[in-house]
Amino acid sequence: MHINNLVPHFTILIILLPIGSAMAAFACGYWLDKYYKEISLVSVFITLSMSVIMALYVLSNGRVTYVPGDWKNNGWEIEFILDFLNAPIIVLIPFLCLVVFVYSLKYVPHAIPDKGRSILYYPLLLINMGAMEGFVLAGDLFSMFMFLSAFSLSCYTLVVSGGDKKSVVAGVKYFYMGAIASVFFLHGIAFLYASFGTLNMRQLTVHFRNWDGNVIPAVGLVLLIIGFSIKGALFPLHTWLPDAHTYAPSSVSAILSGLVVEMGIFGIIRVIYSVYGFRNIAMNFSINNILLWLSAFAIITGAVGALLQDNIKTILAYSSISQMGYITMGIGLGSYYGMIGSLLHIINHAIMKAALFLCVGGIIWQTGTKKKKKLQGIGKKMPAIVSAFMIAGISIIGFPPTSGFMSKWYLCLGAMQAKKSFFAIIILIGSILSAIYYIKIFNLIYFRSMPKEVKLNFETLPKSMLYSVWVLAVLCVVLGLAVNIPLLWIKPAVVLMMN
Repeated sequence: MHINNLVPHFTILIILLPIGSAMAAFACGYWLDKYYKEISLVSVFITLSMSVIMALYVLSNGRVTYVPGDWKNNGWEIEFILDFLNAPIIVLIPFLCLVVFVYSLKYVPHAIPDKGRSILYYPLLLINMGAMEGFVLAGDLFSMFMFLSAFSLSCYTLVVSGGDKKSVVAGVKYFYMGAIASVFFLHGIAFLYASFGTLNMRQLTVHFRNWDGNVIPAVGLVLLIIGFSIKGALFPLHTWLPDAHTYAPSSVSAILSGLVVEMGIFGIIRVIYSVYGFRNIAMNFSINNILLWLSAFAIITGAVGALLQDNIKTILAYSSISQMGYITMGIGLGSYYGMIGSLLHIINHAIMKAALFLCVGGIIWQTGTKKKKKLQGIGKKMPAIVSAFMIAGISIIGFPPTSGFMSKWYLCLGAMQAKKSFFAIIILIGSILSAIYYIKIFNLIYFRSMPKEVKLNFETLPKSMLYSVWVLAVLCVVLGLAVNIPLLWIKPAVVLMMN
């Protein structure tokens, strides 16, 4: 059978393979105490390989739909969609997970000393990866909800995997906020089903072409966006994020900030453009304007919050709040360049923030501290990991020629194109504030002397951890210089969404 004939089936295989492998990994880890790492790595690598094939297939063949078992049942049609919008994301998910898995081989025994928790860590990451793949491929709102619940539950457990009291409190807080988000989401899809008798996105799109502005679907839209905003930590619904990022193991923080939070933003994009249609929203609501102002507040609030922190992981957590604002600002602008910037920043932020959290995990490994003030002068003691941190930080700020610069460049072009130059100024102010708190860290690390009273135990960093962070650090530059590669998918996706 030709590989092209298999691609539609890959849409379900890249979901089932990680979840099935999670069960096998758990069984081997629990009963045999071996092979669970190998099973996990092989599963992630195969998933990544299939995802790359799928993304390349879209470039030459366009959109693919797959209905498992030819299940068509009056509004409950389960469908998976592979298109230009999600093609780069389905590659990004297993790629980042592969990097984190390699990083975790040596990091997890150090960060999660409890043997039972460390065995459970790998199956949970596999479930998380498979569920995120299912979420972005889902062509109906019911499937989106099921996969959203699956990767959220695995994340709650991963946050508390460290076992200390603070991580448990953070995980419980995250759980309750996630439960609230699920309530909003469920009520939102209930309003849509009551209005149109279907949850299939393709069918909903047909209904909305002749939408008369009826209030029930409007309420459904608001509820869905609120639910996704909680998951995406969009201001002011971000309160769970700082603690979850701060007290989770750094490898979990990399997945949480780089991928999980962005799933909420992806959900907003899919619902607005693939279900309701931006023209419907622009004509009947002020959702785009509300998103714009909330994004502006997120950018500034997150950056100011980061400036006030001393815990280096908390700084990165508040930085994530700010970065989510950049992504949603592009959605709110609704312009061609704004949407390009938004989709590009989903990819770039995932790489940049995962690199930063993994670097911080290495720094904590070697120094035993999260406090910024205690990291004075470590640049000379651990140049490799600190240099990677600096590259990723420069990219977050948006200095050329890094990937962060390209995202913000397109967002500024989008603001000018939409004739809303004020928001281009917000982007600039946010970048300046980001520069201030990252430069303060760089100054402490490189240009301050280590206090005599501070005694740090500089352990040797495992090569698997070092290679992982440098792969991502190099990508922060490569994706800036070779921005046309992700744009191969992003530009057609935006064209289709805007029509």
